[in-house]
Amino acid sequence: MTDDSLGGSRRSHLLDFETDPVVLVEELRRRNLVAVAMDLLYLFTVAFFAHHLLQGFWPAVIGGIPLAFLLYFGWRSSKAFFVTELVVIGLTLVVSNAGFIPL
Repeated sequence: MTDDSLGGSRRSHLLDFETDPVVLVEELRRRNLVAVAMDLLYLFTVAFFAHHLLQGFWPAVIGGIPLAFLLYFGWRSSKAFFVTELVVIGLTLVVSNAGFIPL
């Protein structure tokens, strides 16, 4: 086997994982409870920093800098996780602006 054949098969597997929702659900089922809990804690942190974007200039700066790093990490991690972060940010801003989040 050559390196090209290994890289090609690995790449096609990654592309299938990112585009096929059935494979994504199976991957989530294989993960352990601690990994899922860490992802939820990570998303809560994203929501916390996103909430600060509406609190004024300095809270937006203080929340925006780590939020940018968290978004970069999500972008480098997987497209699905990055989209999830964007959805969490959008929902947080809408619900926070409506006055439902008591942070």
